[in-house]
Amino acid sequence: MGFLCALIFGANHSMDHNFYSLKISQIIQETPDTISIQFEQHPAFIQYLPGQFLTLRADINGESIRRAYSLCTHSQVENKLAVAIRKIDGGIMSTWLFDHAKPGMQIEVMPPTGNFVFQPHTSKRTWYMLYAAGSGITPIFSIIKGILVSEPQSFVSLLYGSRHQDNIIFKNQLDEWVLKYPGRLKVVHTLSQPGPGWYGHEGRISEPILMDTLEYLKPVTPFEDTKVFMCGPQEMMDFISVTTQGQGVKKENIHR
Repeated sequence: MGFLCALIFGANHSMDHNFYSLKISQIIQETPDTISIQFEQHPAFIQYLPGQFLTLRADINGESIRRAYSLCTHSQVENKLAVAIRKIDGGIMSTWLFDHAKPGMQIEVMPPTGNFVFQPHTSKRTWYMLYAAGSGITPIFSIIKGILVSEPQSFVSLLYGSRHQDNIIFKNQLDEWVLKYPGRLKVVHTLSQPGPGWYGHEGRISEPILMDTLEYLKPVTPFEDTKVFMCGPQEMMDFISVTTQGQGVKKENIHR
C-alpha cells in the first residue's frame, strides 16, 4: 500500500478495544444542514488513506448508535482529522451531533477504514475524473487533496451537484484549491434548485451535463491514463460508469 493505515493512541481509550475516545477541537458550519467536526490528534497519531471513513459511536436515548462518516481531510496535508456530517430528517446520529456536539466533547471513534481510496503513483500523469452529489463530496475532497499533493503531474476535474447555492459543501475551500493549483484542478457545479443570481449549470448530474462539461474539464496537457472516482446516488453512478467506459475509461479504473 502507498500509505501505512494505522491508528495509535495513548492509554485514554474506551473499554471496547475497537473504539477510541477523541476530543472535538472545532465544529464548522459548512452549510445550513452540514457541519464538519474536527478532532484533536494529540496524543494520537493517525495516518489514513484519502477516501476512508470513521465510525462514530454515541449512546442516544439508551441505545448505542454507530454511523460511518467520510473523512474530508488528508493526513499528509493537514494536521487534523475531520468528518463532514449532513443533518438528515429522522437521522438519529446526525440530529444528535447537530444538537449536542461541541468543542471539548469526547466522541468514541473507530480507526479509519474503507476501500474507496486513492493510492498515489508519484511518477504517473493521470487524468482523474471526479463526480460527487451532495455530501458525496466529503471523501472526494479528501481524494482531491491526495492527488494534487502526491501526484504532481496528474490533473483533477470535478463535476459536483448540489441543490442550491447555500448547499454547496466546501465551496470556499474548493475555490481556494483551484487557485492554489491552477491548471491542475478544474471544478464545475450544477444545481438542481438554483436561486436568483445563478448562471452555472442547472439540474442534477446527468449524461447531457456530463457530456456538455467534458471538453472544459479535460486537461490541456497529455495524460497517460484516466481514472474515475464518484460518490452519490446509485442512479448517477450507474450512468457515469457506462458513459465514461463509452469514452474509453477502463472498467477497472472506475471507483464508486
